[in-house]
Amino acid sequence: MSAITVDDLSNLINRFISAQIEINAEMAKHNEKMAKHNEKMAKLNEQSKKDYEQSKKDYEQSKKDYEENKKDYEKRWKRLEQELGRLGNSYGDQVEAMFVNLGAKFNVLGYKFPKEAKGNIRFLDENRKVLAEVDHLLENGSIVMPIEVKAKLKQDHVDEHIRRLGIISEYNIKQKDNRKVLGAVAGGVVPQNVLEYAQKKGLYVLVQNGESVEVADVPENFKPMEW
Repeated sequence: MSAITVDDLSNLINRFISAQIEINAEMAKHNEKMAKHNEKMAKLNEQSKKDYEQSKKDYEQSKKDYEENKKDYEKRWKRLEQELGRLGNSYGDQVEAMFVNLGAKFNVLGYKFPKEAKGNIRFLDENRKVLAEVDHLLENGSIVMPIEVKAKLKQDHVDEHIRRLGIISEYNIKQKDNRKVLGAVAGGVVPQNVLEYAQKKGLYVLVQNGESVEVADVPENFKPMEW
């Protein structure tokens, strides 16, 4: 093995220094790039933060606008409901006012009802509890005919009245009243399908005809239901 000379050692040191300088230069370039990257990311984060804050403000404003619009809508809807309610009550009152002297309407069918009551006729039990309530009540010596009046007659009204007639029949039996209970329904508007349904159930139907009221024509095979 040959001995290391001073020149060899000097060259080795020079190469080492050159390599270190290159490494330092590369590190400097890398650090510069990282600094620029970090600066760019900081700017992006700042912009993102600004965008987030703006989005948050936009959301809060949108939420505020929604709540205000919701309150305004609810107020307008409430006013509309009140107006519709007043119109409905007014129309219902007009319909009930039209359906008067109903007993005479049944004369053409051979009935005579000398007694007629109108407006919230109640049937009470021994404890004064309301068992049933009807709009009209026609009576004679052998028949009691409760009548339900609606602005627009629906099938549900017919079914409810049939249930009511059963209650009134039981009430009469307890009162030792042996008269037959027949039923009728009436409406300012009576759809044809509801008219036919009520008649199939054995009820008479009173309908508006122009400015008057009459008992609707009954089918040939019609037989009134008795309770």
